[in-house]
Amino acid sequence: MLQSDHALFRSDSGHAGLGMVTADPELRLAHCNRAFCAMLGYEHKEISGLRMGDVVSPQDMARIERSTGEREFHGEWQFRRKDGSSFVGAVLGSKLPDGWFQAIVLDINETNGLEAVCSAQENKDRYFSKLEKRLRGAGTARETVSAACEVIGQEPGAAFAGIGELHPDGKESKERQSFLLALNDALRRISDPMEIMATASKLLCSRLAAGQVAYADIDEAGKHAIISREWNDGTIPIKAAVYETENFSALREELKRGQTVVISDVRADRLIPVDTLAGFERASIGALLNVPLVKDDRLVAVLAVHMTTARSWTQEEVTLAQEVAERTWEAVQRACAEQALRESEELLRFSMKGAGAGAWQWDVWAKGLIWSPECCGLHGVDPKLGKPQYEDWVRCVHPDDRESVEKAVFDALMTEAREYRAEYRVVLPSGEVRWLEARGQVDYAAGGQPVRMAGIILDITERKRAEEALRESEEWLRLAVKSSGAAVWQWDILKDEQVWSPESYKLHGRDPKLGPPDYEGWLHCLHPDDRASAEKAAFDAVEKRSPEYRMEYRVLLPSAEVRWLDALGKVDYAADGTPLRMSGINLDITGRKRAEEAPRESEEWLRLALKGSGAAP
Repeated sequence: MLQSDHALFRSDSGHAGLGMVTADPELRLAHCNRAFCAMLGYEHKEISGLRMGDVVSPQDMARIERSTGEREFHGEWQFRRKDGSSFVGAVLGSKLPDGWFQAIVLDINETNGLEAVCSAQENKDRYFSKLEKRLRGAGTARETVSAACEVIGQEPGAAFAGIGELHPDGKESKERQSFLLALNDALRRISDPMEIMATASKLLCSRLAAGQVAYADIDEAGKHAIISREWNDGTIPIKAAVYETENFSALREELKRGQTVVISDVRADRLIPVDTLAGFERASIGALLNVPLVKDDRLVAVLAVHMTTARSWTQEEVTLAQEVAERTWEAVQRACAEQALRESEELLRFSMKGAGAGAWQWDVWAKGLIWSPECCGLHGVDPKLGKPQYEDWVRCVHPDDRESVEKAVFDALMTEAREYRAEYRVVLPSGEVRWLEARGQVDYAAGGQPVRMAGIILDITERKRAEEALRESEEWLRLAVKSSGAAVWQWDILKDEQVWSPESYKLHGRDPKLGPPDYEGWLHCLHPDDRASAEKAAFDAVEKRSPEYRMEYRVLLPSAEVRWLDALGKVDYAADGTPLRMSGINLDITGRKRAEEAPRESEEWLRLALKGSGAAP
């Protein structure tokens, strides 16, 4: 019969793992084995100090609080993992005489054969009844675990892995656990990394009645120990914030190997070199306990406990210092990450506010939108109205833009480009119309289905107004140029490429299909008698940095007609003085030139007539 009960909590590949946990009277997790940590997705060092409410659903937490007066409890509870997911665990526990709790947990989700073998609820109840009866006779925590393992057919050694004593029976272990819980509570409330180091040093210094506790970071080169925060009773002065590790080379090598250095009397320790001993004496250190923190094979920090006189360190004190060092490191890293995140978010918020931008996220299937306050403001939506839906956003879009915007969304979701970009107008409650530009990226599930879009919104109203003003200005210029008969041109000096307006082709008698000529081609269009002067004017404008370029020249049209042009332009230069381009206009002055020539011709005819008649001029 016992063998069939074993099958209830076994899969074909072996037992899923028996979780063991103890909690103090305030329901803070104190000890957990590796199996329980694995169930919740926490590292073993992370879980101590968490409260039961951090890992158990609110409904089951209420059940626990109601049953605190009972000797035993069991049932199926819903647990929350570190990543936010959940699982159902079969729980059987008891309350000890001193108020502590101990329990065993089995992840039902991981026991593949459970539902097949234990499909009826009465079978589950029968199993728990047998397990509870067997555990009632257990006295200590280890007897409890051993009894549970016997009932489910598991070797006790695996259950005890990573847990040590489930419920410390010794006074020193109890005091150490209480101290660590208090340390966790103190550090959890601190967000400043420096303050975390100072608080941990102060508490440990007081607990060990030490002369000094210092937390030192080791630089990447391993040459310097930087003491950012320390605590002492005034007997050990701090003479420097940075120490060269070379002065303590004998200890440095042990620390780099991850070995805790325990010295009861620095003067009596024969392994300490003379120069290192001199350094200890200058620092008034008579005994020390140095705990290394080695991460990725590099010594990153040292927790140092110092005494002015000799002291015999106990194993309990060494263990306590090691745990404090590890927890301080984790707390500092957590605070540094949170601080970096806050600074990054503040920088992003400041940058987006300065750019008039807002952030957004869209759950494709739930159709719920998450808008930053800036994004709400850009769409004229009150943030207090709650989370908007996709349809709410579409209603904000100008009716004439909705079709194109929704098409852009669809294209982003249905193509592999993953990018979404659209410009559209919104009509604010005041009636004002503003232009927005949306940019985003699509996230896909493992199966390739789009699940989320996220991005930013930019207010481009001023840009659109500027573009419209530029278009209007260009249109007015085009009309003015057209009415005056002027032609616009530009010459890229470095590339020897020209850009001509349609009027330029007409004035020079050149077919637009041929495209604009290069410099030599332009010279060829000119009357032979004007080419030298035109080239000199262009040279003076470019090389002599003349403020403007102006000259009059004739062009020979394919029809043999001669046309006079007036060229006016200016040269643009790079910062180093290199000429880049020449831009300007051409005006047809043929009519003016003919008008100027007509009086001269009349005067010449009159002079000849008078000369032929013999009259005086």
